[in-house]
Amino acid sequence: DFDENIVLQPAYESIASVTFSHVKHLRWLDCDICHPDIFDYDEPRPDRFEKKTMLAGKSWCTCPLKVSFPMEDCHRCH
Repeated sequence: DFDENIVLQPAYESIASVTFSHVKHLRWLDCDICHPDIFDYDEPRPDRFEKKTMLAGKSWCTCPLKVSFPMEDCHRCH
């Protein structure tokens, strides 16, 4: 559902969750930027996300790390 906001839970309790908005991202991106290469429609979304999967380009932050801002700017989402 393109109107869905997805709440992402980091692997560690000390890091704040992030709300991903499809609506905001679809204003300037096409679905094929992330799907299916980074996020396969047929695979279940994990409950928690780890930094190592982000750095490997296999999870959230793949685009921010390469396009919009560095991971050190984590306060932009968290």
